[in-house]
Amino acid sequence: EPTSPTLSQGQRLVVEVWLAGEWKRLASSESTEIIKRQDEGSSLFEYASRGTTYKIDLRHMTQTNLKSKRTRNIRIVDTYFANQDDAMDFDTFRSAFREHASGGAAGSLASLSEQALMKTWPSDEDKDLLKLTVGLVLKEMDLRKTNNVDMMEWNHYWALE
Repeated sequence: EPTSPTLSQGQRLVVEVWLAGEWKRLASSESTEIIKRQDEGSSLFEYASRGTTYKIDLRHMTQTNLKSKRTRNIRIVDTYFANQDDAMDFDTFRSAFREHASGGAAGSLASLSEQALMKTWPSDEDKDLLKLTVGLVLKEMDLRKTNNVDMMEWNHYWALE
């Protein structure tokens, strides 16, 4: 079975199709073919797999079964992110917000302050760097410009990451 193309960091790229309400990984040979064609500059092409011919449109990120005329969305991701889907949902975002907003203590608060985030940041070796980093992250999250971040702003930020 062919290996998937890789990113410069060595992470494997895969193609996934939106099927029955979730992303399903295509066979390695299909991913390899699609990514190879993309690398060659093709954005609209056909390929055959499992006895079926598909039209791939990389401008619209779709796969169309030419026999059934069924069109589905596709995406190209590296395997690290493809394997993280279960960990990257809104329940996870909300739980992380509660942990950070409470400064690591039990319970939850309505908003996250710079001080609370600094208490729960993974590293505090360089206090000046920590303060600058936390300040920049909060500035990006703080859509309402209140100097605090609420759960909606937190979820919005992490959903876009």
